Amino acid sequence: VWVTFHFSHFPLAFMLSVACASARAFACASSSRRFATCASAASRSVSASVASASPSGIAQRHRPNRFIGIGSTSRYGMSTECSDGKYVAVYVTVPSQDAGRKVAAALLEEKLAACVNIVPAIESHYWWEGKIQADAESLLMIKTKAELLESLTEKVKEVHAYDVPEVIGVPILGGNAAYLKWIDANVKQSKA
Repeated sequence: VWVTFHFSHFPLAFMLSVACASARAFACASSSRRFATCASAASRSVSASVASASPSGIAQRHRPNRFIGIGSTSRYGMSTECSDGKYVAVYVTVPSQDAGRKVAAALLEEKLAACVNIVPAIESHYWWEGKIQADAESLLMIKTKAELLESLTEKVKEVHAYDVPEVIGVPILGGNAAYLKWIDANVKQSKA
């Protein structure tokens, strides 16, 4: 079940609580359960948050769950897996492609990332030092394990050109099982 609502009707704290509830529901699912179970838990959590904090009539439910189970094969022959919060995609903006290459090289050399994509041209609008700014930037899309996010963030801060670099980690809910295993094989291994 997907929940849709108009963001201007809700304070930021409510939206964050919905996002956190969704992440907790996805993260707590056992790897032996089906993807649909992960989705169902998250949708119940989000629905409960919306019901308890939203004015009636704003939330709408639509779209049935269409998630593929763990170990199953999609109609395209791709084996899928629920990652249980083990992996993250990290977004970092940089002032140029060259600056992005510098950050990418540092992360890959220390095996803090398995892959860094550089999206060459984005336009960012943001507040900085009390003024609204707009700049052309590049975007790094980094794939790694959640346990490396703190070390990755510190390395980005060390080599990045900005005083306050954007480093935002987003849980990877699932995907191609072979790709997720490839991430494991190409980043630092935990010492536990």
